[in-house]
Amino acid sequence: MAASDLTVMGNDLGRMAQAIELSRRTLAIIKTNLFNSLRLRRVVWATLEDP
Repeated sequence: MAASDLTVMGNDLGRMAQAIELSRRTLAIIKTNLFNSLRLRRVVWATLEDP
């Protein structure tokens, strides 16, 4: 269990598709947030450089 990427607890293998979809949506949110934070940082630095 410690070496697996996905561990299914129980008999329902249909939940594996739900887990994969959830992980894809989570990764998309993480990427979006990272992009937005870098963009915001760039804007803040640009405003701080010009007095």
